[in-house]
Amino acid sequence: MPKIKRKENDVEIVSKRFKIYFQKKYQVISLTNDVITGLMFIAGSLLNLFGAPAIYGNVIYLLASIFLTIRPLLKIFRHTWISKTKK
Repeated sequence: MPKIKRKENDVEIVSKRFKIYFQKKYQVISLTNDVITGLMFIAGSLLNLFGAPAIYGNVIYLLASIFLTIRPLLKIFRHTWISKTKK
């Protein structure tokens, strides 16, 4: 089982044969979100193009729209910190 090490903004996945290092984990999450969103819009377009029932294409378009909304939220979370104030 790979071990996952977390640094402040980075994630490192270490297994016996390889190591994957992600710098800026929120940027990786954002890019993954973009790829998934694009694939959903492609799938929705293909479903509508080839005559699948309209509900399938509409559901995929709705999910992709939700993913488009997640991206700016990730950017807001990346640039927001909450900390305790000293008295």
